Amino acid sequence: MGRRALGALTLLTVLIAAGGCGDDRGSTAPAPSAPSSTAGETASGTGQSWAEVAIVTGTAAGGEVSPEPVVVGTQEALDGFVARFERSDLADKVVEAVSGADVPEGWVPVAVVVAVGCDVPPGVVVDTRNGFAVRGQKVASPMKECFAAMTSVAILTVDPAVL
Repeated sequence: MGRRALGALTLLTVLIAAGGCGDDRGSTAPAPSAPSSTAGETASGTGQSWAEVAIVTGTAAGGEVSPEPVVVGTQEALDGFVARFERSDLADKVVEAVSGADVPEGWVPVAVVVAVGCDVPPGVVVDTRNGFAVRGQKVASPMKECFAAMTSVAILTVDPAVL
């Protein structure tokens, strides 16, 4: 009985030290080769009006999910967006992802909170039928419980004509 309790305590300590639950992505996720969308890509050239740059996460960082992206093309706008987070590590990851984004000429970077919970969405779905709405893709095997919620922020580049 003593070994089981010690093993469980060790596992709990490792999980807490790892940041709570799931995959706390410390770096940016690679952009998919063909972003998902439900309808309405209208940009010239590629036929796409947006591109996913990254999804970054932070444990116990707060924030609220909203489908409406925020243009973060200026330092003031970026600072305003990251001010909502309770932990600076997520704010730093967002700033790094936006700063490192390859923004096509004439496009703008946007950020949007796509999930707060145990799971990190594998990508985003963008709906351009009635405005420009972004949501996280469904997770294939969602966790039933976790020690601390993770906030997932998607960074995209967007043709401002569709915003």
